[in-house]
Amino acid sequence: MKKADEMTSEEKIERAVEIFEAATRATCDWWTEGMIELHKNDIREKLPFVFRMWMVDENGYLVAFLALRRTYIDMLYVHPDYFGKGYGSRLLKQAVEVYHAETLLCIRTPDERVFEFYKKRGFVVDREMREEETDCPTPYPLLFMRLEKPAQRVEKLEGELDEYIELLKYGDCSLEKKWNYLETCEVFGLIKEEMVIGIMVVNQEGRIVNLAVYPDFQCQFYGTYLVHCVIDYYQNKFRWLTVAISGDKVPYFKRFQFTRQRTVKDFYRWKYPRSRRKHRKRYDPWDLVYMRVRIGK
Repeated sequence: MKKADEMTSEEKIERAVEIFEAATRATCDWWTEGMIELHKNDIREKLPFVFRMWMVDENGYLVAFLALRRTYIDMLYVHPDYFGKGYGSRLLKQAVEVYHAETLLCIRTPDERVFEFYKKRGFVVDREMREEETDCPTPYPLLFMRLEKPAQRVEKLEGELDEYIELLKYGDCSLEKKWNYLETCEVFGLIKEEMVIGIMVVNQEGRIVNLAVYPDFQCQFYGTYLVHCVIDYYQNKFRWLTVAISGDKVPYFKRFQFTRQRTVKDFYRWKYPRSRRKHRKRYDPWDLVYMRVRIGK
């Protein structure tokens, strides 16, 4: 078996399938061969398109993996040869503390060991789904779990919003200089230790008009968490979430599967002639770029 740093992305995906199969056969004797094959194919299809975290042993071999979709833990498997050595706990801790994961997509009720693993680490049952409500070929209900006390949360901000003006100034997703557009928009606050550290504003057409996080909390995935939560909130209301940004912000929004719709070249050059924006060849900050992501059916 190759070491992790010698493997291609495709080889890592296949190693993840091996880890899943070995872990499932070791702990879930009620799984049928058909269920195992179905989930192996599901992993091959899903894993290339979600955020992946790998765990290697002291010799550099892949022994566990975790897959994140927005704030959801989609998969977490450890090879049975490495059970009880803390690999799963370390992956989960990093997902929660660094990437702000807080929800499990599902576990099956007979998986008592898995249930206790998450319960011990602060997760509680959020809801239960019966077989007839899902496409999953199992007679057992699915449990959806969530972190009981997440370190942060997103809430809609109501009432007087003047106190957030300084925070809004850190964002540059808005084309307006005045903040009166807040009256017709929905405003979401990212709250940590009862303080609003980030803010996101969405208008009635589903366009992000501002997104900002205080500098002390930037580059810590709080903005990512905020965007993911708002996408979940709107997925049954809007088909598309859109944004109009300067060209240098394109890579950030591509992380959320936003795609470029059109570009207005040199928009900021003639709108703000005294600006000191630095030119970049590929993502020109002088350009105005319209992007969108599909979030609903």
